[in-house]
Amino acid sequence: MKKFLFSGALLASTISFAQITLEKTFSKDEKVHVISNNKDISYVSATKDNKLVLYNSDYSIIKIINVDIPSGYTLHFYYDSHESWFTVSKHIFNTDNNYEFVIEIRNNGINKTLIIDENGKVLKDFSPNETDSNYELTVFHDEKSNKNKLIIDVTTNNFTDTYQQVYVLPTSSLSIEEVKENSKLQAFPNPAQSTLNIVNPKNGANNVEIYDITGRLILKKDFNSNESNISVDVQDLSNGNYIYKIGNSSAKFIKK
Repeated sequence: MKKFLFSGALLASTISFAQITLEKTFSKDEKVHVISNNKDISYVSATKDNKLVLYNSDYSIIKIINVDIPSGYTLHFYYDSHESWFTVSKHIFNTDNNYEFVIEIRNNGINKTLIIDENGKVLKDFSPNETDSNYELTVFHDEKSNKNKLIIDVTTNNFTDTYQQVYVLPTSSLSIEEVKENSKLQAFPNPAQSTLNIVNPKNGANNVEIYDITGRLILKKDFNSNESNISVDVQDLSNGNYIYKIGNSSAKFIKK
């Protein structure tokens, strides 16, 4: 009986283990990101020869985008379904039906942020002059003006000076719904040094709570539900990772 039970347990273990199988190994010359909220594109990779490669869910190539960048620069791409969902988008930065990508190119401490379309056309160069700048982007919908906007946290001068720029984006009814859906909880700048500005998700809540990574409540601030942006003083927080929560929505930010 014991032998039978052991054999059964071994068989069950073997079956469970067999369910995990390698499906795809990408080239060592590309950095791949999973695009979790897109119906057309499943993976995007940035290659060492400065191309963006778009993949289907079966790993077949949809398109290879040749990115025309200055000599000496390298291509970098980042995607996160919560904090940087707009790095792969449509109808957010342009009014046509082409996909748009937010990319970064780097050269010995010089970082340039660009928006390109699926044909490699540059829609916006946020840093046309070569400087030691770093750019953090946040897309949000301004309820008062009913326009989509982009706020950029710019760090420059050897990363000692920080300021913000706000851009108005091409706005349509389709893009409004997409921005509202994806930017339910957005904050800038992130990382933050002294003040964290949170876009009001308008979810009925009237306070924001900040927790450390252990789940301990660090601070709580009430706000007027009609406010578009909620400013929270985080200057006295220790450097590290935190969670901010409004109602049932939560997201992370970094204090530096």
